[in-house]
Amino acid sequence: MADYYSTKEAAELTGASRQIIRVYTGTYQRHFSTEGAPSQAGQPRRFTAADLKLIRFIYTSTAEQKLTHEQVQAALATGAFEQFTWQPPEATANTEQAEPPPSTA
Repeated sequence: MADYYSTKEAAELTGASRQIIRVYTGTYQRHFSTEGAPSQAGQPRRFTAADLKLIRFIYTSTAEQKLTHEQVQAALATGAFEQFTWQPPEATANTEQAEPPPSTA
């Protein structure tokens, strides 16, 4: 499994768009890893598996359950994230499916 995921990979794995992920990293900065929400402008975002789980939690809460960001912040404060069971798919499984088998010709 990869140590870090790009914003594009995070979007593909969590269902949240790249634009939404940018909003999340600003709104929920203190909950992300330092790589997922870098403090200096212009640094690329690199997400950990825990960051992906957080993105999915926020996305599920706002897009599917229709909670406001304030309600999600409150849920994070009360420990709801620890009860969230989503796990990111294995990166190697996606790579194996995407690559064609080697040619024997």
